[in-house]
Amino acid sequence: MFGLKEVFRLLITMIHLMTSLGLSIDNIEVDGYHQEVYTIRADLRSSEMKQALSFDEMYGFEKVSDMSGPGELGVNGMFYNDIGKPAGLLVMDGDLVKIQSIGTPLFIVYKDGRAELKMPELKAYIVHEGISYPTYELNEGMTNTLLAVFTSWYGYHNRRRYNHHNFWIEDNQVVKIKVGEGSDIIPETYRNPLEGDFMLAYESLRFDLDIRVGDRVEYVVESNIDLDQVSQAFQTGGWLIDKSQIIAKDFEGYVGSTTSLQPRTAIGIREDGKIIIKVVDGRNPGVSEGVTGYQLAKLFLDEGCVQAAFLDGGASSTMVYDGVVLNKPSLGEEKPVAHSLFFYRNVMK
Repeated sequence: MFGLKEVFRLLITMIHLMTSLGLSIDNIEVDGYHQEVYTIRADLRSSEMKQALSFDEMYGFEKVSDMSGPGELGVNGMFYNDIGKPAGLLVMDGDLVKIQSIGTPLFIVYKDGRAELKMPELKAYIVHEGISYPTYELNEGMTNTLLAVFTSWYGYHNRRRYNHHNFWIEDNQVVKIKVGEGSDIIPETYRNPLEGDFMLAYESLRFDLDIRVGDRVEYVVESNIDLDQVSQAFQTGGWLIDKSQIIAKDFEGYVGSTTSLQPRTAIGIREDGKIIIKVVDGRNPGVSEGVTGYQLAKLFLDEGCVQAAFLDGGASSTMVYDGVVLNKPSLGEEKPVAHSLFFYRNVMK
């Protein structure tokens, strides 16, 4: 049971969240079913959005509440695989972290505060002595026939056991080469390959690549997105709304079937630029049943969103403030996830 002080603190907290980050908690009916809907309406002119990876690394699982910081209002974010690697393209704090697309819209926040959902197109190359070599593996590990690129977002080392070639590149210049077995340390300063600091590795290429210490080596990306202007970006689970029209499908590769009533989390953008995030509880008969993809899209359309897309949902659907869970996850407790989104008020704006 909450004491009087705890109740008063919770009340003050809720007032703060409602006024600064537009939090609302609504009990509504959707097509005859009871629903509990938690909504964030964030204006990036007066608030900030950040992302978090589990334990600040590429792999693993952690509760959203444990990823959150003081005064942060957050939700679960991207989809991920069975070892906790986020699925799709990822930019964090301006650093290009992953480039492999999963064929879904990318949620982008630009450095000037604008936001949009856009289908990404990217091709990446290693350029050495005027020759471009395609590379698909940025912080993905590596196969034995491709060039792999690593930064410290991947972790402390490159997790290689087998014989391989490894190149440390700083300011686009090779400073060290190693050929042999065992994992290699990734310097903490290697954060963004587009800035010229990264590790390049391969096991057995199908072409000749004679790189020596002192050579100039660049990581180059061709894209329909101006990556230099991107602050945050992550890939979603599929469209709900585009150009103010509902385009939700009955099935999405990462979401699965969207026609059943399920807990859902999604993100949208209004015409005025505000970010809308909704967490709908589910699998709780008579209290909150959950929604279909179409019903979820309709909730965002009613908010005035011109674009919206799925985030991870189901048992992952979680909203927290200051490390405290606000909603009722369907498992009865938080499910650890790989990636989360957080908002906090920026008093300097």
